[in-house]
Amino acid sequence: MIIREIEKEDITKLAELYVSVFSSAPWNEEWKIEWAVDRLNTICCSPGFYGLTVENQETIIAAAVGRSIPFKGRSEFELLEFYVSPTSQSKGIGKKLLSKLEIGLRDRDCKICTLLTARGTDAERFYLRHDYQINEKLVFMSSKLKC
Repeated sequence: MIIREIEKEDITKLAELYVSVFSSAPWNEEWKIEWAVDRLNTICCSPGFYGLTVENQETIIAAAVGRSIPFKGRSEFELLEFYVSPTSQSKGIGKKLLSKLEIGLRDRDCKICTLLTARGTDAERFYLRHDYQINEKLVFMSSKLKC
């Protein structure tokens, strides 16, 4: 197993894994490869981008992507996507990936890592086990825009 920084050439394979993960339980979302490619390309082209991938025998089995942004004189990292192949979950891969990501963020002088995830899921429990906390001061909100 190799954990390395994401390269532009990885996007298609990352998108295929992305669709596989988020089309499965517990997310059960509709995804198309081209949507995932567009999302991942946009994130990877963002200022402050940092991302890691996990390979097992040249097959991508996990990824973490996000961006650093300045906030009140310090650098914060928004973890936008973190996903592990369904067949590779519960094997410690996510734990190793998150640890390596946090080391890389500290090396980049990031002081905090933020993320969004669904309540009551294995993903929420995973982050709670790794010292992430629910921020009771913040509320996630969205609005469908009228045409």
